[in-house]
Formats: sequence, C-alpha cells, structure tokens
Amino acid sequence: MAKKKEEKRKTSSALSSVFLALSVVVSLVIVGTIARSYLAEKRRTANIYYGSVADFDQPACVVHQRLLEATPEYEELRALLEKEEVERGGPEAARLLSDAADRVADAIRTYAEENGYDLVAEAAYWERHAPRGSAAGDVTEDVIEVIRRTGRG
Repeated sequence: MAKKKEEKRKTSSALSSVFLALSVVVSLVIVGTIARSYLAEKRRTANIYYGSVADFDQPACVVHQRLLEATPEYEELRALLEKEEVERGGPEAARLLSDAADRVADAIRTYAEENGYDLVAEAAYWERHAPRGSAAGDVTEDVIEVIRRTGRG
C-alpha cells in the first residue's frame, strides 16, 4: 500500500512538472507572437509619416531620406562631419539628425494639410503595400519646397 502511494505521488509530481513545462512553453509562444506582432506593426507604421492606412482617401508618398538631406540641419551635420568637427553617432550629430527629422515631420504635415492629403507614406513602402487600385503621387519635391520655405527655425 505504501508502495502504491509512493508511485501515485511520483506520478502526480511528474504530471505537475509536465504541466508546468507546457505552461511555460505556451506562455513563451504567446509572448513571442505578441512581440512579433508588435514589431511588425512598428515597422509598418514607421513608414507612415502622416495619417493612417486604416482610413484614407487621398494618399501621397515621399522619399524620406531625400527630405532629410534637404534640411539645413542635415547640411550642417554633413559639413561638420567633413571637417571632423563632430563625431559620427555622437550627441551633437544625434541632435542635428533629430532636429532634421522634426523639420521633415512638420513639413510633411504642413504640406499634407495644405493640399488635402490624408496619408503620406514612404515611397518604397507604398509600392510594396498599397491596396489595389490606390495610386499615390510622389510629393517629395513639393515637401522639399516646404522645407526650403520654412528655412532655419
């Protein structure tokens, strides 16, 4: 009888360990799925500069790198890097890039609002992910004009 109780206790303990291990695996799979979903959404929205892909009627696209390069901050950074007066990746470079990105975001928003666009996306992203039948004009040059118009601020 004592032997049966001992076997029953070992079996119960083994089953508890198996259930615990399964719970951990299931939890890890769920966390992994949530993380992948979050990262995919983050990548997707990183290519949307104005508006929402969930609801738009008048889309446009831009080449963000060209917009950055058109800012006074980016030009200043490039000059400082050429003269080796600023460290690539250092705090001053990061500040100038951040200021350039802010200027680009403001210019995109201004242009979109002035011209009735409700979505502005990265051109390469739009080419890959645009809904069928949705055309978006490239307004990069127009947004560069807004950047030049706003000048140094």
